[in-house]
Amino acid sequence: MTRDRGLLGLGGLLAAVALTTGGCTAGTVDGTGTAPPSPRPEADFTGTVDIGGREMYLECTGQGAPTVILVSGGGIAGDVWDSPLGERPTVQPTIGEETRVCSYDRPGTTRAQAEGGVSRSDPVPQPVTPRDSVADLHALLEASGQAPPYVLAAHSYGGLVARYYANQYPDDVAGMVLVDSFSPELREAMPEAWSAWLAWNAASPEIVADYPDYEQVAFDEALDQVAAARELQPMPLVVLTADEPYPAPTKPGLPADLNTVTREAQDVSQRLVAELVPGALHVTETHSGHDIMLENPVLVSDSILAVVDAVRAGRTAMN
Repeated sequence: MTRDRGLLGLGGLLAAVALTTGGCTAGTVDGTGTAPPSPRPEADFTGTVDIGGREMYLECTGQGAPTVILVSGGGIAGDVWDSPLGERPTVQPTIGEETRVCSYDRPGTTRAQAEGGVSRSDPVPQPVTPRDSVADLHALLEASGQAPPYVLAAHSYGGLVARYYANQYPDDVAGMVLVDSFSPELREAMPEAWSAWLAWNAASPEIVADYPDYEQVAFDEALDQVAAARELQPMPLVVLTADEPYPAPTKPGLPADLNTVTREAQDVSQRLVAELVPGALHVTETHSGHDIMLENPVLVSDSILAVVDAVRAGRTAMN
């Protein structure tokens, strides 16, 4: 089944995988069941954590500080950072050799595996915004005993989550890697085409019918929240920007050049994102489309570890 793939398109692609395979039911996680309230922070952990009446799935490996938190894009579960759908070596195991690293499933996301599957976290009402996603992540890290400082590595919609988290909890976030991130700067760079972009990136009715709890983002409200919380403290920041064209839209009624307009606007927005803190590193030769953590995981891992090294050295910039 063909799906449009806009800027946030991987979530729709993975949900389509779940749709065409019949999906699966979230339940016992890899035989581990439900986690105790506070797993030992330096022990490898795979399971669910009670965040106050709801369970969220968490997977942490490795030891050391800072702790890297991997934040997936819209509709994408945490296993995208160690997915068989992408190139190898994958991101999470690579980072786990050097420091503590955690991935997690936001409610309503879809699994990054050939057989598909749905989020291992309990569902929540949709749509969501960064404020919702940050509240969940903060509760999950506290309940599971994952101590700051954190380096947030975030893809697409996850970039909004990371930026809002860093604004709300500046003492906890020591560095960031933004992987072709979604941003209010994108909307500002394509005002005339914005309504078409919203239509292009809306969840398909087929996916929502198959998976009613599927994560959907209230785009304008989400961008308004981050635009109002744009200030970040100085920190090591790497911005990775895709350098391959976005695929053309196939939904009827959309401008044929919407992918080109979006690509150009994203390039503008990413330059502005890299100006959020002094001394950020902006990488524009990524040899990848939007899903850099799948197509060029070595670059993503190297960027995360470079930020980890900068944090360990006490630097507040990449240069």
